[in-house]
Order: sequence, then structure tokens, then C-alpha cells
Amino acid sequence: MNTTKSSPYTALLLGLTGLALLLSNAQAATIGYWRFEGAGSSTAGINNDWLDDYSGTGHNLSASSAAQTGIPGSGNGSTFTNPVPQTSASNTNMANLAGNNFLSAPDSDDWTQSAFSLELYFNADDISDASSSIIVSHFNSGINDRGWFLGINRDTKLLQVAFSNNGQTGTGKTEVVDSPWTISEDKDYFAAVVVNMTDTSASGITFYLQNLTDGGSLLTSSAAHSLTSIHNSDAQFRIGNQVSGDGNDFDGVVDEVRFSSGLLAQSELLVIPEPGSLALMLTALAALGLFRRRR
Repeated sequence: MNTTKSSPYTALLLGLTGLALLLSNAQAATIGYWRFEGAGSSTAGINNDWLDDYSGTGHNLSASSAAQTGIPGSGNGSTFTNPVPQTSASNTNMANLAGNNFLSAPDSDDWTQSAFSLELYFNADDISDASSSIIVSHFNSGINDRGWFLGINRDTKLLQVAFSNNGQTGTGKTEVVDSPWTISEDKDYFAAVVVNMTDTSASGITFYLQNLTDGGSLLTSSAAHSLTSIHNSDAQFRIGNQVSGDGNDFDGVVDEVRFSSGLLAQSELLVIPEPGSLALMLTALAALGLFRRRR
């Protein structure tokens, strides 16, 4: 009978990997998290109104004709995951954005980060009537006060992220980076973008996309960028369009919008089940202890 003994260096590797995952959790901080749960009327407070910020930072939203709606049993939004895999929180409502409806939070320095992660569920009813269907933004093209946005290109239907280093448009001032995936109308998606402005290599931007309607797996793709900073715009943070409008409205439903400073790992995304920080810590410490005993 052959018995394979694990090397003490394997134990060390497991321990260091676990600790590294814990450190990555500590380095990323949630700045805003809008779940659209809670009361449908304006009763702003701690997680009791559908416009409240669940991150604890107080970036509560205001609604411009946007409305809370329940996640249906079928149709658009019906496959937004309930409960949320990462947090195990119940997910029963979403935000309905139609025409020029949008949600907004006041301008804050929090929206301008050299490294950030943005996640959300969405379903686009109509992508054809805008130059870019902007889903989330800190951006105002009307007065050369561009920051960044996540959206869908009207012509190519590609999911994309854009940012400006000085608020203006033009080469060397504003950059648009496309993902490799086209978005179909009336499909439920989970999407995320992780941006490191100081890293212009091929891993500087990471896109994630999962087609929830068709039961697809979580796709990932990385891309390079050339700009190394983002203009600190005075624009509102918006879900559904950008401040100047310009026909860039997103028409559809969104849910579980989370904006974080720092670079989230794939294991930290909302659609990935959380293994439990305590269990991870115990595993890491046990592996390191095993290494010490075997030396």
C-alpha cells in the first residue's frame, strides 16, 4: 500500500495562501452597496429603505422616477440570485429604470479611486437608443467633468468601462476599454469590473460577466489601459445614466450594486459563495502549525 505524505512546504503554502486571501479581504473596502430592499416609501435609515446604502458609509440614494419592484417569478430579473451567494442575504427586490429615470448620490471623493471594483446585476430592455447605455457613472460630459462610467456600447453591444484623467474628451484625455462580450437585451447578467489605474499591463482591468438567464458560467477577461489616473469629477454618482444625459440612459432593471475601493479577487465577488473568514483563518493557522511541527 502506497502512502503519500504531504510535504511541510505544502502546509506552508496552504497557510500563506489562506493568509493572503484574508489580507486581500482587508485591503478592499466597500464604499457603497445598494440592495434595493426595505420599505418602498422614503423612510431613510439603516437598511430600512430601498434607497439606503448597506455599506454603512451613508451614501444613500435619491430616486428620479426610478422605482423599487419585486424580483419576478419569470422574465427580466427573475434569475438575479436569491439569496446573494457571497453574503447569504435575502434578495427579493430590484430597481426599475426606464427612459431617463435614474438613482443618484451626492458627489464625494469616495467615487474617485486609483483602484476600484464595481459589481451589479442588470437586465437591459433596450440598448439601441443611446450612444452608450450608461449603467453606473461618476461622469458629466456636458461641462468637461468626466470621471468614469460602466456601460454598454450601442453599436457593438460590448460591455465597457470609460475614464478620463482631466475631465475632457479626446486622445490622451478619455479612454474607453471594451470587454470581449456582447450584451443581449432581456437577459439577466451579473457583471463586475476591477480597475487598477496604476497598472497599465494586460491585467490592469479585469472584467467579469455571467449570463444568469441561460445558466452560463462566470467569464473573466483582462485588458490593458494607457491612462494612469481618474479625474476627480464633481458629478453625482448615478445609476442609470450620466449627469448631462445626452441620450445615454440605461433602460432596464438593476440590483445589488456594490462599489469598493481596492481590487476584489474573484472569490470575493457577490456571485461567489463566501467560504467563511473564520474557517479560512483556522485553516491557515493549522497549516502553518503543521509546517512548524514538521521542520
